[in-house]
Amino acid sequence: MYCFKKLKLNSDFRRIYGRGTNHVDSAFVVYALKNRSGDLRLGLTVSKKLGGAVERNRAKRVLTAAFRECAPKIKPGYDFVLTARTRIL
Repeated sequence: MYCFKKLKLNSDFRRIYGRGTNHVDSAFVVYALKNRSGDLRLGLTVSKKLGGAVERNRAKRVLTAAFRECAPKIKPGYDFVLTARTRIL
């Protein structure tokens, strides 16, 4: 299992949204930005439009599991924010 840190601060999310690059898919949007810490960090956002708490938490678990599988292939030193879209369910 590959370890990564979680993003929690609003300032980190805003910095990644503002200066990072993004890729749009039907199930989610990925924002990426190089960081100075050298760690691999992940932030998740799921809107209330997606559904109730159960659906939102399931979407977060699915995104985290998918990122955990891909993490060994990603070199450290980047921040990622995954934003769920309605097709993720």
